[in-house]
This record gives sequence, C-alpha cells and structure tokens, in this order.
Amino acid sequence: VGEENRQLVKSLAEHITYTGTQSTALMSTNLLAFLLLKKYRQGVEKSQLAEDMDWLISELKVRQRDVGFTGEPEEVIHYASLLLGKNLVTRTTESSPPAVIYKPNKELAAIVELSYYSNAVLSPFVLESVISCAVISCCDVSLDNTPGHVTCSATREEILATAVEICQLLQYEFIFVSPCKQLEEVLAEELDQMICMEIIQVKETLCEDQYSTYEKGWAQRLSANMEWRDEEDEDDLVFQQTCQVNMDRLDCVEKLRFFHQVLAPFLESYYVTACQIHRGLHSQLLESDFLHNIHIEAKKRVYENLASSEESVVLDSLKNALKSFSDLKIIDIYCVGNLRMVELHDHFEVKEKLIKYIELLEVLKG
Repeated sequence: VGEENRQLVKSLAEHITYTGTQSTALMSTNLLAFLLLKKYRQGVEKSQLAEDMDWLISELKVRQRDVGFTGEPEEVIHYASLLLGKNLVTRTTESSPPAVIYKPNKELAAIVELSYYSNAVLSPFVLESVISCAVISCCDVSLDNTPGHVTCSATREEILATAVEICQLLQYEFIFVSPCKQLEEVLAEELDQMICMEIIQVKETLCEDQYSTYEKGWAQRLSANMEWRDEEDEDDLVFQQTCQVNMDRLDCVEKLRFFHQVLAPFLESYYVTACQIHRGLHSQLLESDFLHNIHIEAKKRVYENLASSEESVVLDSLKNALKSFSDLKIIDIYCVGNLRMVELHDHFEVKEKLIKYIELLEVLKG
C-alpha cells in the first residue's frame, strides 16, 4: 500500500472514530463516575452531587452531546450508584447534620474500573483541558493558591504552541479534532472561548520594531508601489496579545481546576514514563521488561501516596506514553528477531529534550 493511500485510510478511520465518539449517548453511570473522580474523590453530599449532575448535563448539551437517560438528578444518581455497585461507589448516611454522602471506593482496582466509566465523558472537555494545561504551564499557575494570587502572563502564541505540544504528546489517547480540520485553528477557537468565559484575561501590547530602519524603509517603498497596500497598515503597528488567568474570581479558578483534572491522570502516567526513561534507560532493554518497570513505579507511587491520580497506573496509558516518546524521537523501539527492544534515541541529544518534557509534565500532573 502506498503512503498516500495509507494516510487516506488512516484519516478515514480517525474520522469515523471521532464521529462515532461524538455521536455516542452518555449514560448515568458515566456521568456519576466522572463527577466523583474529577471533583469529589473525598466524597460529596447528595444535594451537591445532584446540583453538579444537573450542571454537567447542561454543559454536555451545550457541547452537542446526548445523554441516554431522563429523570430528576437525585433519582439518576441513586440509580447510577446501584448500577455501579458498592464495590465502586459507597453511600452512607450521616445523622448530624442529616445527609447522604457518596464516595468513590479508594482501592486501586476500584478507581481504575471507575475511570473506565468516567473516560466516556472526557471528549467533550478535552480541548478546553488542553488549553487550560497550556495556560497553567505558561502562566506559572498554582491551583492551590487563593484568589488574588498574581501569576505570570504569556503570549497567545506561547500558549497555543504549548497546547499543540500537549496534543502531540497525547496523540494515542485522543483524537482531538477530525482529520478535516486544523488542530491549531480549533485550539485558537477554544482559547477565544475561554477568554469569553473570563477565565483568561487578555491585554494587547505594542510590539517593539524588530526590523532595522533600512529594512523598514525598503518594505515601505515596495508596498507604496503595490496596489494591495491597506490604508489601515499606514502606521505599521503590530500588537501582541498577552494572557493571564483571572485569579480574582473563585468561579474562574474552579473552572480552570476542573478542566485541568480532565487530563491530569494521563499527564501523570506520561510523567512517570518520562522519569523512568531518564533514570532507568541507560542501555537497550526488552520493551516488555521496561514497561513492567514503569508499571511497578506507577503503582509504588500510589501505595506511597505520591500519586495525584490513582488511575495513572493504567497500563494502556503507560504503553501509549512509550509510543508517543518514540514518535518524538526520544526513544527507539525496534525488533531484534522476535524481541521488541527499547533504548534512548541518542544519549546526548535527547537529554535536554527529555528534561523539558519532564518539567512540563511535573507542573501538569496535578
């Protein structure tokens, strides 16, 4: 099969998968698992959970996603918890003050299973999560800080470049846009949307002239003789957009925290993988042995309460991380006979590149 035909088949497959995902109705069990993992790992009262269920349904409808159930939020929550079972969701009653509390089971096996239900709800929020993660990284935002905390500002270009980098890193986890659209354009639209939501504040600054007087004079003489010179370009002014998180509003900080949590478990899996590549890949190893070592390290972090997200131990994400770092030319995966081997792409050249990804993921893992 020629490369052109192979790419065509790949694009068609991705388009079908993307469209199928967007057309799939979400069940009550998906929404309950999503809320418990992304917002209420420590438990939540039924009344608050019902309020958030209603909010989540409305957010999904705004994003043109269907839900496969009807009913009052409290009834939906009760029914979904029964379907998930006591092994995944516990329901307790407190007497003072009287309240029904829902909690996710914190055992590792239960969290991992719950994450498979939750993952169905990720796609409607994934692009906003990418932009949020890029903003957190570029603007040096700590979500533990109280409102009023001053953060750095970053240019629009820096944020979008980081967002594209995150998408490239997670290319085996999500199809971010259909193949008929440009990722950069869609990300730019999402950034504009978050500006409209007032999560991100923008100001324009006049760029310093980066061209010499001779170059500017030459360009002006050339454009003066061309019919396409625009009247509004007479002053040759260039403005640059700088972005900053609106830390003065608690609701904006909460939205940013929520969007960040959508991708946090995946980013932690990639962080663990990158650290193991940095520390433990000094010579060629069997891919299966190296993956086993990564999995052991991920579980160790959970058992020692170092992991922000227990579901970061999921083997699928660790495998995808290896494939992604291979595509980024940080590691090489190749066959020797019937054995798949892995080693650093270049022991000297990739070190700086790998450390850059580790620093990015360390900020974003939660």
